[in-house]
Amino acid sequence: MFRMGWALRTLLVSDSSSCLKDRKVSGKLVRKCAPGTELVEWLINLSPIVHTRVQAAGMWQALLEEGVLVHVNKEQPFKDKCFLYRFRVDEDGSSGGPPTTDDINSANDHIREALSGLLHRGPDATLRMILRKPSHERTQEELELVFEELLHIAALSHLSTSIKRELASIIVFESHPAAGTVCK
Repeated sequence: MFRMGWALRTLLVSDSSSCLKDRKVSGKLVRKCAPGTELVEWLINLSPIVHTRVQAAGMWQALLEEGVLVHVNKEQPFKDKCFLYRFRVDEDGSSGGPPTTDDINSANDHIREALSGLLHRGPDATLRMILRKPSHERTQEELELVFEELLHIAALSHLSTSIKRELASIIVFESHPAAGTVCK
């Protein structure tokens, strides 16, 4: 994932019309950041395998979950909205100078190989993001996505559609530090 983030950042920085720019946020300069909407559009334009905004947003969310991408105030999951995001290397200043021609060529080679893997991880990242939200904050579209996922779980196949719809509205995602542990 870090290599994928490096490749995406390299291509964004090397693009003269890039959405990755220094911006003022509440009077503070934030280096090399971009709104979620523009990152989604850029990714759709970059790749012929990314067809929808939902797919692209899920791919960026996967990078956010891995710590490659961050919300500038560390308050938001990835959203296809005007919230600003940047790459972790730009946050801590370890990004170095502009990419070389070799870097750009290497990034292009890596992107071709790895975008399908990121596209595959996007839906799971989107689902985890939805399931981390409080139930009352989920949109109808998000509830439908969770419901569709529940339809594919064999252990729930005996439940009625109405029960699965109810589950979609209350199910949550929890992560535990180690297998077999329970948070109190």
